[in-house]
Amino acid sequence: MSRYLYFAPLTDFLAAVDTAELVSTLTTRHAELTDRPPSDGEVQSWRVSLPAMADVLRDPVFATGEVFVELFMPLNGRRCDALLSGRSPEGPSAVIVELKQWSFVSKSHLPEHVYAGGRNVLHPSVQVGDYVETLRHFHSAFTGSGEAISLAGAAFLHDLRQTGDKADLHDDIVFGSAPQDFPLFYAHQHRLFAKWLADRLVPGPGKPVADRIRQGGPLPSPKLLDRVVSCIKGQQDWRLLDEQKTAYFSIRHAVQLAKDTGDKRVFVVRGGPGTGKSVLAIQLLASAASQHWRVAHATGSKAFSTVLQGRTLAFSRDLMKRMHSVKTKKALPVGELFTTFADVAKLGARDPDRLDLTVCDEAHRLWKFRRMKYPNGKVEWLSETSMIDEVIAASRVTVFFLDDDQSVRAGEIGHSRLILERTAALGIPHEVHDLDAQFRCAGSSSYIHWVDGLLEFRAGLDHEWQADQVYETKVWSDMHAMDAHLRGLVEQRRSCRLLAGYCWRWSKPDGLGQLPHDLQDPRFGSWSGAWIEKTGQHTKPLENQYYRWATLDDAYEQVGSIYSVQGFEFDDVGLIWGDDLVWREDRWIAQIDRNKDNAFKKELRSSGTDPVQKLRNVYRVLMTRGMRSTHLFILDDETRAHIQACLAPRVQALSVASGDHTPASTPPPARRRLAIVEPAPRRFSPIEVSPDPSAPWSSGAPVMDFHAAAGGFSGAWRDLIDPAEAEQWVTWADAPSFFPGEFVAEVRGDSMTPQIHDGDWCLFKPAPIEQAIGRPALVRLADAGHDGGRFTVKIVRVEWAPGLGGELVRSVLVLESLNPAHPPMRFAASEQAEVTVLAVVRRILGPRDKA
Repeated sequence: MSRYLYFAPLTDFLAAVDTAELVSTLTTRHAELTDRPPSDGEVQSWRVSLPAMADVLRDPVFATGEVFVELFMPLNGRRCDALLSGRSPEGPSAVIVELKQWSFVSKSHLPEHVYAGGRNVLHPSVQVGDYVETLRHFHSAFTGSGEAISLAGAAFLHDLRQTGDKADLHDDIVFGSAPQDFPLFYAHQHRLFAKWLADRLVPGPGKPVADRIRQGGPLPSPKLLDRVVSCIKGQQDWRLLDEQKTAYFSIRHAVQLAKDTGDKRVFVVRGGPGTGKSVLAIQLLASAASQHWRVAHATGSKAFSTVLQGRTLAFSRDLMKRMHSVKTKKALPVGELFTTFADVAKLGARDPDRLDLTVCDEAHRLWKFRRMKYPNGKVEWLSETSMIDEVIAASRVTVFFLDDDQSVRAGEIGHSRLILERTAALGIPHEVHDLDAQFRCAGSSSYIHWVDGLLEFRAGLDHEWQADQVYETKVWSDMHAMDAHLRGLVEQRRSCRLLAGYCWRWSKPDGLGQLPHDLQDPRFGSWSGAWIEKTGQHTKPLENQYYRWATLDDAYEQVGSIYSVQGFEFDDVGLIWGDDLVWREDRWIAQIDRNKDNAFKKELRSSGTDPVQKLRNVYRVLMTRGMRSTHLFILDDETRAHIQACLAPRVQALSVASGDHTPASTPPPARRRLAIVEPAPRRFSPIEVSPDPSAPWSSGAPVMDFHAAAGGFSGAWRDLIDPAEAEQWVTWADAPSFFPGEFVAEVRGDSMTPQIHDGDWCLFKPAPIEQAIGRPALVRLADAGHDGGRFTVKIVRVEWAPGLGGELVRSVLVLESLNPAHPPMRFAASEQAEVTVLAVVRRILGPRDKA
């Protein structure tokens, strides 16, 4: 199911804006979804931007629409400001709206960016276009069966006038077709924006499209290994979003500047699991290769670099020769396109600034000094200079991609704080970019937050992902059953892997080449498993254990460890949680004797590092490798009970909050009373005016006397408000600009109290029934009815039902009062001709001032 902070029919959205309920609702919902309050900036944007959008949508033509506020994008967790649903004459439709509070904007040195609010940000049209393309490709409502939904997007810069646009936002030379494909509207263009929206959303209704969006969900995203070759060859780019794009263009600009001036620069790009660090690194490598920049991709993960080498083996060597303008392998600065931190550090020590760009992925795996590790475990230190310093020395621009909570070995010192300290000591300018979108785990940041809460990297447990039902996590009590379930997914051609904590020895194949089943335990029952094949560290990439395990279809038969899986992702993961990290009473405890990674334990002892810290990092990585699901078999009873308890709370409550269904024991929520479009002054003090015959509504509105008009009224609103028949035209202090056809009239009776009282005057805007649904409206009943010939103000509601062709039609028309003493009036389809909707209430003016 889709995730959002708020969803409602348009009329309820307008009411929530007018009563100031909406910001409170969004704040509460944000805290529920993220376990943290929204920032002051977010709250301020809601207070300012949502009323601005509401003003555009007050036109009754939009009354049948529905509104999402802060709708989460599939696969990455970003949120668009609003999505409006409707139906145009061409079919079902939706529009994404990006709202900006800018009052001034200037040019940026980065492509597709402008400078606003003191920083470089994406051009609004580019940002909207990214959201539209993400929904089109990765949300089931826009890709599945059923009538196709037309999706458009626009930006509303509600505080910006053209005089404040110093970036020339419509410049197609600078910004290409984006401003035309996804137009933007300035502060003074309310009506133009409203017309643009109406062309795409009217006449509605928006409910069918909204229901499909709410009930739909994300589709699987392409995995890095599936697209790395086409990306580097320039055949296909990754779809970067928001802060990814800003980091991408900032780094590209710095490289070009460094090539021109020789100035060095360091970038630190931080992000948790699945935030797109490796994707951005590969895209930077591909861009550099296409421009023949001298570039290297370095990582501390042997598995990751080996697999990338294997994927690009057919063309990487020739590509490197072209980039470095050399003819032989020996002349290359580093031996591989995908190389190691040690090789880049070695280059930095002997030949500084040989590269234009070094992309350091998994930089949390940097060591303090360059070293050589031998098969027998012996380590030889090769330099007394910091490895960070040597890596920085190798190129003009160095980019470190890292997760500060993902180092798993005691000797790994890669941390953003330390990198920035060394950068400052070297006197090199730096930039920090934080990524927080989520591309793994079905795009669920909520699941990542739950894992972080479980392992105590953050306070509290985020359970919203369970209500969304887009990502699955299950604790199994039977290892055979978990294995059978995953094998069933393999049969469905999903990529699945078994992982385990390093709690069993890792043996070499036997004399017949068979993998020994090292993973054995009475708690498995009769199940046993073999670790990943042990081929040796220096085999060719395509024959290497890591490449075979990450890419071959039959690799499910081998169990991976932290060293084989870090940096990768699979559709579904089964994790065997070992006895090395267990829960005891109120905390995580390390049982380091149960861990069989001798090098890991030796480093812990020599460094004095807390083993709990490193083991929490290990299991955090293992639990975040799935794109669709994570399945757990937990050996320790108390640990299993703890994790099951952490999974259990709030599931039902969150289902209700996210709109799935209301349990039978829970009474349905009361309908929220509709607030009138705009609050009224205490007294109505009209000022009589003489209308201009050529533009009568430019200075006022006519006053209508319904008692005089009732006898001969035909039912068409144009007969009622013919300016030639109006005897009095008025305006008043703080009166709005009038639309042609609007009129002022007195409301008699108490059916709409406490909102509209007997004797209150109101400003009405003419509207047919289709535009009045959900709003207070002036209604006339037919002469033959039980209330025949009378005018009344009621809330117009419609109940929909499938027609003969499957389309939704009005089955019942309901006229509701706000005063509970007046029961609702219901009209079946055959009776609806008795009701004529004349106009909607635009503003309550209050009782007339007799003075």
